[in-house]
Amino acid sequence: MPEIIRNDGIVLALNTFRTLKGVQYTMFIVANIINGVAIIFATFLQIYMFILIGRVLISWVDADPRNQIVRFLYKATEPLLSKVRKYLPFLITGSLDLTPLAVLALIYFLQFALVGSLQDLALSLRG
Repeated sequence: MPEIIRNDGIVLALNTFRTLKGVQYTMFIVANIINGVAIIFATFLQIYMFILIGRVLISWVDADPRNQIVRFLYKATEPLLSKVRKYLPFLITGSLDLTPLAVLALIYFLQFALVGSLQDLALSLRG
């Protein structure tokens, strides 16, 4: 029978489960899955950060907009940047667009807060 913690009607099986013989095992499988999700999410954020930095560097030079790399960088970053510009219009001051800086700050926040929390949860489940 698993240890169960009830919180607002949500039932969570945490930390250990017992076999028929009564031996306790740590939930290493669940912990490894959570840790794997955290690693995948951190890798995705890191790749997107490099794509965003590439977009910023391309915007400083006179790049050919028909180039496939330039088009990819714009297609990969513009949906998020346009939403940030919509909700934070003060980030555009004259010809200086600080929206990529705000997105980079968001990426760093997600890396430390969300990925770190997932990894801590996986570590605590290992017991």
